Amino acid sequence: MLQFERAAIVQGEGWRLLTGHLTHFGADHLRWDLLAFVALGVAAEFQSRSRFLITLGASALLISLGVLIAQPQFVIYRGLSGIDSALFGLVLAGVLLEGWRARHGFSLAVGGLALAGFAAKCAYELITADTVFVASSDVFAPVPLAHLIGMLTGAAVMFFAGDEKSGPHPQDQPDDSDQNQQAAEPSRGHGNDAGHFVEGLPALNGLHAPVAKNQGQAADQAKCVGDIVHIDSDVVSETGAGATTEFFMSPVSIWAFK
Repeated sequence: MLQFERAAIVQGEGWRLLTGHLTHFGADHLRWDLLAFVALGVAAEFQSRSRFLITLGASALLISLGVLIAQPQFVIYRGLSGIDSALFGLVLAGVLLEGWRARHGFSLAVGGLALAGFAAKCAYELITADTVFVASSDVFAPVPLAHLIGMLTGAAVMFFAGDEKSGPHPQDQPDDSDQNQQAAEPSRGHGNDAGHFVEGLPALNGLHAPVAKNQGQAADQAKCVGDIVHIDSDVVSETGAGATTEFFMSPVSIWAFK
């Protein structure tokens, strides 16, 4: 009821595409598959639980479909080795990706050796039609295509399912020191230079534009400023005898006059 059986799948028992991976040809077959699954599964889940689960589901379906379509000589398919290969591809892609980002030569070397070892294993199985770890048997034969599909599926999940642990690149983060410097920069108004922009103050939306000692003076000053919106008659500040500084405020800037 669970094993991948071609005739039953063709007749509509599609669940076998997924459950076939849970069945095995013997205790030795199950032992090796479970050992690899636990070791690689722990490493993959440590990297990302979501990618681990995506890899399990995607590889289980794609491997079975690959065997169904491209390997018509196999009437029955069993085993977790294809999914193990998918987890291997997921972990390996993570090691290589992090090694590349960090320019870590040791990680890249280890990843390259692991990839070469996997390729050698698949080549051996393809040429000899014999297994590497499980004891040889006349009952079943290795399926290198299932292992290759699994490995590529895991690698694809790593590269395309997103990196949930990574945040914005440090270069993309705003510089707090620049923000603090801008916030701490004092407002500078130069009374001797009519029309000088007051630096360090943000735009004040909704405020009335100029404030002056009287309407006539404000009107004269308004002629020098092109962005005056409204005129009030209140005095902002007075400094010294006969010296008065008026501030003209618009939604986009603040101007100081003496």
